[in-house]
Amino acid sequence: MSGGTFNRKKEPLSEPHRHIGAQDLLKQKESVCHSGFLRNRGKLERIVGSNALFKAIFSELSKWRQRFVIIGRGCLYVYKDEHGRSPIYSVSLRGYCRVERPPPAMGIEVDTRRCFQVVPSHEASMKTFVFGCAKDGERKEWMQHIREEMLLANSVTDDGKEISGTESDEYVYLERPVIEKIIKGKPNVPKRKPPSTPKHNDDDTDSDSDYDKIAEDEMKKIRAKPLPAIPSEEVVKRPHKPKKLKPRKSEDEYVFNDSDRDKAIEILSNRGSGTFLVRKSRASDQQVLSVQTEEGMKEYKIYSKPDGLTIDNKTYFQTVDKLIDNYKRMTLPNRTTTLSRGFSVSGEG
Repeated sequence: MSGGTFNRKKEPLSEPHRHIGAQDLLKQKESVCHSGFLRNRGKLERIVGSNALFKAIFSELSKWRQRFVIIGRGCLYVYKDEHGRSPIYSVSLRGYCRVERPPPAMGIEVDTRRCFQVVPSHEASMKTFVFGCAKDGERKEWMQHIREEMLLANSVTDDGKEISGTESDEYVYLERPVIEKIIKGKPNVPKRKPPSTPKHNDDDTDSDSDYDKIAEDEMKKIRAKPLPAIPSEEVVKRPHKPKKLKPRKSEDEYVFNDSDRDKAIEILSNRGSGTFLVRKSRASDQQVLSVQTEEGMKEYKIYSKPDGLTIDNKTYFQTVDKLIDNYKRMTLPNRTTTLSRGFSVSGEG
């Protein structure tokens, strides 16, 4: 069953959200184009389904999994179900060139699964996604919306042709490439010949010179005159090189050497969203990441696990610096906020 279609902003995201829940994303109606349930063919299903022996033994593993899929602002999100706390995977559709029905050579039961695949422009470095629908009309709807998001993500303007006519005509339009596919190998550029070097005539002599010769008597007079004194060169002193300042440690920007939560709230309350600090926990030796968001200050305990440091028990880092650097690029767990600057360099408030 397919979900709803919403109006959404026309600006694509350069990177999709990594840790946002399905319901939280659906609440951002301006960012969602289409959503609903699809059958997804993953790597395990491809391996088992392509081998008759494996399929007979592990028939349960060859079945396609039902997933909840959301598309919007040029991105594709796949969740385990409609209440998934974070996507199984999320990807920008920038660099994807077309949406199409799988060719018969793939061995997929197209008539029963109503499949379509999202094809990248460079298959060696990007993943191809294969989905299945319950009805053929539902497949056309998904293909149309995904093609629109591809156009948005790749900053391409369509010719404005509406879907009409026979079923064959509709699929011809839907399967048209959005961008060109990248061909392997180097372009065949003809080699340029180096410019020819002009030949010198060995018969040329000084007699053909345009310059007049000086008579021998004149040369003697010139040699008899003393040469002028060579002026002494002034010693130019080199400017002193400025002393190199020791680089400021990145932890100085965000470490707050106190465990007082009220002080942390006071410091961050007048700062912009994304301003953060790391303080000591009042109850243990752990550290706490405090972040100013649109809803006020939010805090995450930094847990020390055998695999490293983590704030969501999913992603681990060797140092606090690396954890901070990651969430400057990725959204915080269950938030749309990313870290911007440490409290000591924010320059606000």
